[in-house]
Amino acid sequence: MHDFPALDERFPGSKFILTTRRLDDWLVSRVRHVEYRRSVGATGPMRQEYEASPESAIRLWVARRLEYHRRVMAYFSDRPDDLLVIDICSRADQRGLLQAITGFLGIQAGPGVSLPHENARAAGQGAGSGHERSTPEVRAFILRTLLAAGFPEKQLRSVFP
Repeated sequence: MHDFPALDERFPGSKFILTTRRLDDWLVSRVRHVEYRRSVGATGPMRQEYEASPESAIRLWVARRLEYHRRVMAYFSDRPDDLLVIDICSRADQRGLLQAITGFLGIQAGPGVSLPHENARAAGQGAGSGHERSTPEVRAFILRTLLAAGFPEKQLRSVFP
């Protein structure tokens, strides 16, 4: 839910977790989602934005993400113990991710407990080790779009291998 201030007010003393991942992987995932929705005949705001203008959609998605992260960080700036920011793709083992979350929440995970992995790519789909989440053409298109929008090339080249 994007209205974290309302949740915070409704549930005093709650903890919040902001899950993140590399910008390029996130954008590629969104494009893949649009392509999937197209393949099954489904629509929605994200697909409509992308099909109207892929370049504009990508710029809009990045701006929204940056603004959302800025709002979250500003909101919790004086309450750092109530917010965990975690890159869901940075930890090689899910047990480490689970430990970070349970430690933040002050709870213990029982034996055999693991994190769910929704929307995981099925084995054998796509190339690479899971870090390359789309075709080189899609990644190149996203990189060109962000460069044209004025994102610093040096920063983008570091996240678009």
